[in-house]
Amino acid sequence: MPYGSWINELPTGFFLTGERVLDLGSGSGTDSLVAAQMVGEQGHVTGIDMTPAMLAKARSAAAELGAGNVEFVESEAERLSFPDESFDVVISNGVSTSSPTGTLSSPSSIACSCPAVGCSSPT
Repeated sequence: MPYGSWINELPTGFFLTGERVLDLGSGSGTDSLVAAQMVGEQGHVTGIDMTPAMLAKARSAAAELGAGNVEFVESEAERLSFPDESFDVVISNGVSTSSPTGTLSSPSSIACSCPAVGCSSPT
């Protein structure tokens, strides 16, 4: 399936143009790339994943789309090294279930300058 035909759960208008987004557990990059389109060229998205295979898929997808406002970084969600206030919004789609510890501290406290956090977990 081409990357332009995703069906995702991020509502239109969830992000503002120019926002800085952190995607915890970005996997193959689907949510990060959708967010990158929403924040536009003035915004930036950083996807975090701990698996090299998923990072390779995400980076390949970003290159295929020509998405210059997104980057994918290898890290565990519990060990981030970003300065305070690096992001406006933190999103996650079930990362706490794939975390090595199975838990994740409050995403709203992770290098975020505002309380806007979008998290979902599998049911």
